[in-house]
Amino acid sequence: MSALVRWRHIGAMIDASKVTNAASTTPGVKAYDYFDLSLRVDPAERFSLRFGVNNLFDKTPPVVSGVLGQTDASTYDVLGRTYYLAATARF
Repeated sequence: MSALVRWRHIGAMIDASKVTNAASTTPGVKAYDYFDLSLRVDPAERFSLRFGVNNLFDKTPPVVSGVLGQTDASTYDVLGRTYYLAATARF
């Protein structure tokens, strides 16, 4: 059996409006961290099972561009905590 903990760090960002207008009050986004966990079991030589949890602590994504309910789905985890199960057989 093996276990893996993955730490996903996303650095802080300033809002794009701040680039063109230094006086902009639109807030940026603080640094963000997600943690994932997976377990792998090899019950036979050619067979393995994996179970995992992404976003282990169910952290909600930050508000982007100061608009409530808006976030960057390509960068942040918008689904919340998710689970997966995988099986591999080698022939």
